[in-house]
Amino acid sequence: MRDASLTTYLALPAAGATAETASLDLGARGYSGTTRSGTLPPNTELLVIWPALPNLTNGGYITFTVQDSANDTDFADLHLESSVVGTVTGGAAGSKRHRLPPNTRQYVHLKMVASADAGNNTGSIVTFAVDVQT
Repeated sequence: MRDASLTTYLALPAAGATAETASLDLGARGYSGTTRSGTLPPNTELLVIWPALPNLTNGGYITFTVQDSANDTDFADLHLESSVVGTVTGGAAGSKRHRLPPNTRQYVHLKMVASADAGNNTGSIVTFAVDVQT
């Protein structure tokens, strides 16, 4: 079940550019510092959803990387990545679920990087959310 208060949306970056979603504050749901100590169930996942990308060029790509931070300023990769690669018909819609590592810090956001040859996908919106599997 997706938590509406822990969901954010952002347009994809232009070709050759990077964009980052707004931060999701996991502390509001039970994380404290760098330890898992609250009400977030162990089956909590981060969900990335992207639409079909008809303008994603053949061989162009967009990479999605989950990052975390203790202070909502200095972010580091959590090594939770996914990507979409263009074909002659663009990029397929998709989604990726990531389990939260036990050492996830309080704030998380999604970093999106478009290759220089990715085409114009700025009209497409990506969803980044906390999702609890039941």
